Amino acid sequence: MTSARVGVVPAVQCGLGLARARIAADLEPIAVRERPVAEAVGATLALALAAGTPLPRVDSAAMDGYAVAGPGPWWRLHQQVSYAGRGCSVVLAPGEAVRIATGAATPLGTTATLRDEHIVTTSVSGKPW
Repeated sequence: MTSARVGVVPAVQCGLGLARARIAADLEPIAVRERPVAEAVGATLALALAAGTPLPRVDSAAMDGYAVAGPGPWWRLHQQVSYAGRGCSVVLAPGEAVRIATGAATPLGTTATLRDEHIVTTSVSGKPW
């Protein structure tokens, strides 16, 4: 079975690789154009963009939960909460945890951040531990 158009092969006779190769053979790269940032909205970068400084500047929490130190269990819960955009003076030792908000800098000593949904807290003598 052949097509009336020259060079066209029915899809059942060619594999995906052949189809991709034929399409790629007909593609031509778009010329690189330099534009001011205001005129480049929606454009694709022709080269990799490098940040002037390492980002993020500090390790930060990707979710609300608890910053923890060590393998657990975590017996001591600090009363301070670490919020985004504010400093946190807590330094965690193994077995300790602190509440942390999304985007907040993780305290020194943090080995993991646990999501709120995965936490069970208890108290001893009326005080959270």
